[in-house]
Amino acid sequence: MAAPAGLAWLIEHFGLRMPAPAVRSETIAGARRTVLGNGHVLERYPAAAGYAPKELFGHLRFAPRYEPLDAGVWNAVVHALEPNEMERWIREDPTGRFTRRGWYLYAALTGEEWA
Repeated sequence: MAAPAGLAWLIEHFGLRMPAPAVRSETIAGARRTVLGNGHVLERYPAAAGYAPKELFGHLRFAPRYEPLDAGVWNAVVHALEPNEMERWIREDPTGRFTRRGWYLYAALTGEEWA
């Protein structure tokens, strides 16, 4: 069974009412696949290969790593996040490449920063 990942998961998790991202990512039990149809792109990643994020921070990392940047979705997500959630993620992994990208987007879209 397919499970949403990255931006699709974040949209569902926060109950955001917005257009779907250009690329929808899912984790599946099978092999890696890209499915094109009706102007949409569906990327399927094998859960057994370690692609399946397990919690909020995993999906926040997954999105900039595997998906194209969707500023509209990121804007909605960073405004839906509690500031303490974002700060906790940053403090847990302050030098991580994808954490820093998320931190940058958060600061740019909200105007909030941490020292």
